[in-house]
Amino acid sequence: MGDCVCRVTDPGSREDLARIIGQAYIGYFLGRGSWGKGYATEVGRALLSFGFDQLKLLRIWAWCDTENSASVRVLEKLGMRREAHFRKSVMVQGDWRDCFVYGILRDEWDPIAKI
Repeated sequence: MGDCVCRVTDPGSREDLARIIGQAYIGYFLGRGSWGKGYATEVGRALLSFGFDQLKLLRIWAWCDTENSASVRVLEKLGMRREAHFRKSVMVQGDWRDCFVYGILRDEWDPIAKI
C-alpha cells in the first residue's frame, strides 16, 4: 500500500525536536494500486491532527514533486499553503526534479472543516 512519516526526532540522539523547534515534516508514499482512493488525504489529516493536537507543533511542512498534481491537490485539500518552489532539488528515479514545499501553522488547522 505505502508508508507515511511524521519526522520530529534527531536520528542520532533520538532527542524530541518537536519541543525544541516546534515543527515537523510529514510525508506519504503510496503504491500505484492505492492512488486515487483518498488514502493520502486521510493519512495527511491524521498526521496533522497528531502533530498539532498531541505534539503541540507550531508548523508542519511537506514537499512534493512539482509534476505530481495529485499530491499538490492533497496538500492543498489539507489546507497547506505553497511556500516555496525549489529547482532541481530532489532526486526522483535518477533525475533531478523541482519540488514544491507546503506548510501549515497550528492556527490555520481546522480539523472539523477538513472532514
